[in-house]
Parts: sequence; C-alpha cells; structure tokens
Amino acid sequence: PICVWSMITCAVVIIGGNILPGRFVFGSLMISFLAGVAMALFFYNRAVNNVIGILKDHVFATFYITLPLALGISVVSEPNGIAWLFFLFLAVFASDIGAFYVGSFLGKHKLCPKISPNKSVEGAIGGFILSLICTLTYQEIWLPEISLTQTLPLAILCALASQIGDLFESVIKRSMG
Repeated sequence: PICVWSMITCAVVIIGGNILPGRFVFGSLMISFLAGVAMALFFYNRAVNNVIGILKDHVFATFYITLPLALGISVVSEPNGIAWLFFLFLAVFASDIGAFYVGSFLGKHKLCPKISPNKSVEGAIGGFILSLICTLTYQEIWLPEISLTQTLPLAILCALASQIGDLFESVIKRSMG
C-alpha cells in the first residue's frame, strides 16, 4: 500500500502542480506525508523501526520523484521556461558525457572509490568543463537576452550539482545492493 500511495501522490502533485499555483505542491506533499504515516501505522503491525523504515522509503520516494517533476512544471510555465529546462538537461547530459569519456581515456585518480569505483577526478573535471562549454554556448544561441555574467554562475552551479547528484545516485544504488 505504501508504494501505491507514493505513486498516487506523485501523480496528484504533478497534475495538480500543472493546474494550480505553488501552494498546491507543498500542501499535497504534506498531505502525502501524513497519509503515509497513517498507512504505516495502520497497515503494519510490526516493530516501530520497520514502520519508520517504510515511512522513510515512502517520503524519500515521494520527494525524490515528485519534487523535481513539479519544479520542472513550474519552470516551464515561466517565460523562456522550456529553454531554461533544456539548459538544465544540457548541463546534466554534458556533464555525464564529458565525465564518462574523459574518465575513460584519462582517468587515473579515483574520485570516491567507496561510492562509485569507476568515477575519476579527471572525469569529474572533464564533465565540469564540457558542461560549462555546452551551457554557455546554448545560452548564446537560445537565451541571448541573458548576459554571460548572469549565466556563468548558473552554469557552474548546474555543472557542480550534476556531479554531486551523480554521486548521490551512486550512493542510493550502493545502499540498495
């Protein structure tokens, strides 16, 4: 029941976030949390640790799936929103591609061997540089009204967040077995 509830919550937040303004997303996430607590307590007559573990999984799944999608919907509704969403996707894709190829050919120093044994410092630098090059080029073509001084900090932040997010996903993958 908790997995089903998580998926229903995701659908409601995404659809509702597309129709109604900002407070709906936060409110529906809070309702989801409270409903998850109630379901965990009523449907699981087990030890408290197990209920807390189930609830933790529900909350994590709900926020991990729903929040980025709801924010994406929010961004698209803004002026040039689709262009900015593609900016973000490009930053992440370029970072992953650059990290993979530079790390494959030049990687010698492990970045975080316990988290992700194949990631290298050289790959992270390559991904960061390719992400910057691609996003700044994209900005010049598709978002010319935005200055380089405004875009550069955002491009740096997206490139760094992409690397950190990739490591975080590796942590999730390792913790799941």
